Amino acid sequence: MFSKDKNNSAASDNNQDSAIVEQDLIVHNMPNAGAWNEQAAGSSAVAASNFGNGIDAKKNFKTVGLVIIGVGAVFIVGLAYLAYQFIIAPVIGRNEPVAIAPAVIEEISPAAELLISETPAVTATATELSTVTPTTLDLTDVASSSVDGEAAGEITMNEEFVGQGESRFPPPTDSDNDGLYDEEEEILGISGATVDFDGDGYDDLAEINNGYDPAGPGRLEANIYLAKHIDALVGYEMLYPKDWPLQSAAGGLAVIFNAPDDSLMQISVQENTDKVGILNWYQNYFPTAVVGYDDLENTDSWEGVMGEDGLNFYLTDQQRANIFVISYIPVADRFAYLNIFRLLIDSLTIK
Repeated sequence: MFSKDKNNSAASDNNQDSAIVEQDLIVHNMPNAGAWNEQAAGSSAVAASNFGNGIDAKKNFKTVGLVIIGVGAVFIVGLAYLAYQFIIAPVIGRNEPVAIAPAVIEEISPAAELLISETPAVTATATELSTVTPTTLDLTDVASSSVDGEAAGEITMNEEFVGQGESRFPPPTDSDNDGLYDEEEEILGISGATVDFDGDGYDDLAEINNGYDPAGPGRLEANIYLAKHIDALVGYEMLYPKDWPLQSAAGGLAVIFNAPDDSLMQISVQENTDKVGILNWYQNYFPTAVVGYDDLENTDSWEGVMGEDGLNFYLTDQQRANIFVISYIPVADRFAYLNIFRLLIDSLTIK
């Protein structure tokens, strides 16, 4: 037992010696607190110093970058300015549009402008299919018959001149008050003393307006005092008083009929460039005129409308290829042939 206690005492002593040795080793292996603190402080100073240097370097790089960008921008602006001054501006100067005075376009007269040409032989057919050679149109007489001579050999039909000039004939008379002047009845071979010359129960004027011969049975084509003008160039035909001289003009695109009282009737043709109906065409050329479908006249070969003055009739063929203008140009205020004017219009057929 004693031996056991001794052993325990010896073991206890050994354990204490071991603990002392281990503590001594631990103490000697731990670094000096002062040295540790100095080392740590030194490391912190170095790190702080390096961090500060990094911030300064970044600021320097940013400044240098901004300077480079600014210099580049100035350089680009300078190049653009030089390019404009020496390249673009001269080209613009060369291509600068030249101011051109607007052309003055005269309004087209209601009847086409006519250029008097050589007088060709014009074939006219009546009941006996006779050939008529028109007489030469005297430009002096034309100028005095409400036709304005604008240049040598050139005349212009215009509503503006209708009713001007002086007539050497007395005012027209209507002895039987049937609406036909005596001069018109004489042209058709009927009398101014009776309303119904052929006694068929129809007034002379009503027969004419419906295309019938007031001097006998049949259509107007049968009247021996009328002839048929056939135009092969444009392709139309119409009746006219056989004894009226006619004159071809404007290269065959116009024909002038000379009435006994020095007045004129004319048919002229021009291209329907826009291929429009006659109402649209008329409103384009006469925008202030008031016309509508109630004013439109139609046949199998044309559609037409009467001008506001009642002396110019405008029409186009059903194919809308051409515009036709039929005009009555009286002397002064002597309107002796208004029904003959209407006869020309109603008898027109376009092929």
